[in-house]
Amino acid sequence: MAFNILLAIIAALISVVGQTLLKAVMTNVGAIDSFAIADLFAIVLTMLKQPLFYVAGIVYVMGFGAWLVVLSRVELNVAYPVLALSYVFIPIAGMLFFGETVTPLRWLGIAIILAGVVVVGLSYGK
Repeated sequence: MAFNILLAIIAALISVVGQTLLKAVMTNVGAIDSFAIADLFAIVLTMLKQPLFYVAGIVYVMGFGAWLVVLSRVELNVAYPVLALSYVFIPIAGMLFFGETVTPLRWLGIAIILAGVVVVGLSYGK
């Protein structure tokens, strides 16, 4: 049972890595201010020229595969809340890689989410 929860945590971490890589790509692309077809086409071309975009895609496929394994072994009502750990890891990644600020109030919310995940994890198998 502990291995299955660990696998769900790994799936969440892979998701965080994928989101972090996509954020890096979009930081290089810049803010999307226009939804005109020509502008969106140019943005897609810019994204496709970045090797990191493809790495992010590979990471997402790996995360999807890990998630499928989790779903094959763990009840959905346990697995999905564990995936919420990404709400804990994403702010940390934002701080480390993008210099983002996480306010104390946001940390409180993250702690509440973490507490919920722990409660769900402790109830697993009971």
